[in-house]
Parts: sequence; C-alpha cells; structure tokens
Amino acid sequence: MSTPKTTPTLFIKSILFYILFAIVTVLYTLPCVVLAPFLSLKNKHAVIAVWGKMFLWLIERICGVKYEVSGLDKVSNKPAVVMSKHQSDWETFAFLTLFNPQSTVAKKELLTIPFFGWCLKIKDPVIIDRSKKTNALKQLISQGKENLKKGCWVMIFPEGTRVAPGEPSEYSSGGAFLAQKAGVSIIPIAHNAGEFCPPRGYIKYPGTIQVVVGPEISTEGKKAKAIMKEVESWIRSTMAEISPENEGLENKAPASSEERA
Repeated sequence: MSTPKTTPTLFIKSILFYILFAIVTVLYTLPCVVLAPFLSLKNKHAVIAVWGKMFLWLIERICGVKYEVSGLDKVSNKPAVVMSKHQSDWETFAFLTLFNPQSTVAKKELLTIPFFGWCLKIKDPVIIDRSKKTNALKQLISQGKENLKKGCWVMIFPEGTRVAPGEPSEYSSGGAFLAQKAGVSIIPIAHNAGEFCPPRGYIKYPGTIQVVVGPEISTEGKKAKAIMKEVESWIRSTMAEISPENEGLENKAPASSEERA
C-alpha cells in the first residue's frame, strides 16, 4: 500500500482523535488507579483492556482505521511470550485486547508519562533499563518469569522501537532467552499497522490493518539464537505476504540478531 496523500480532512480527523483519546485516557485512568489495588489479576487487566477497546473504537470511528485478525483461534490458553512486529502506536493499544492478562515489556522512562504510565503500571509490566544491556536482560528474564508464573502473557517488541514499513531492522534475542528460561512457547505476530498509522507523524490513514497471529513456536531443546531466528524468519516472511510493496526492504536485515534486551 502506498501512503495516501495527506489532506486537511485527514489532518483534522487525526488531531480530533488524539484530543478525544487524551480526554478518555485522563478520565479513565483516575478510577483505574484507585480501583486497581482491590481487583484480582484477571479483573485488573480486563479493566485496562477496555482502555485499548476505546482506542480502537475512536480510531475507527474518527479516522477510519479498522483491523482484521487471523490465527488467534489457533493459540492455546496457556501463557506464552508474544513477539510482534513494531511499526506504530496502534499495536501498543490494540494488543491490550488480544492477550489477557498481559504484561508488556517496556523501558522505565514510559512509567514517568502521566496517565499513560499510570495505566501501564497497573498491567504488571516488565520494566527494563535499556541503557544497561546486561542488566536489562536480567530484568527481562527475572520479571518475565515471575509474570508468566502468575498467568500473564508477556508482550515484547523485539525490534525495540517502532520501525517504518520497509525499513530494515534488527531483532533482539531477549524474548527468546526469556521463553527458553521459562520453558514456554513463543507466539509471533506480523501486521502492517505502520501503513495506516506511521511511526513518524500524527496523521492516521483510513484502511484495514492486517494482523496475523502465527503458530506457537516451541522452545524445548533449542538455543535462544535458534529460537529467535525461527521467530524472525516467520515474521519477515509473513510481512512480505501482507505488505508486498515493502517485501524487498523488509528482508534487508542483518543475518543474525543482536543479543540485546
């Protein structure tokens, strides 16, 4: 998909969406923070999932951004490490509705953002310090294993940051190490949200995002590098199918992933 021409109408709709979602976030966060200590793990995460649903409702009604999910029906109910392509802010909120209870891997700076950080904290996040790579991996494994034992899915974006469609990227092996150490499977996800919600800029373009949830990848008897290679290969090949215009660039990536969290 080629990026549509930005028009005054798209600009106005995008600004309106952000204003309304900001208002919703402020109004919804306050009661969530108050109620969270008194809710069970399942109910606490369900409350935050509603926040994600409000995001999806607003962005569809105002900006015309819809989505379709395939493959989710084949995923078992057993908590696992979920590793997804990262192209925009869309999946950050949308995926809150797909896997619950869900613990998101995030850098510590995000907790300082008013309202957004408060909601994130309610979801038992795995907080890491990316400036210290060795410690970050230890934090990921320690906190990740703890949350998996509690029954949470652990969501991680192995590219570490949002990458625009077609741009080459590196995949971190941190999630593979966590899954291996915890003895759980990995669920890979590919999507083309960046074509409608670009990572750089605020304009939202109408259309339907394709989200493909892959088959569970077993970690039993495998080394982390081999696991990560399997995950990365599936995501890249699936991206080439749902985003064919970016196929050539998407596959221009380093032969092996960096061992960073």
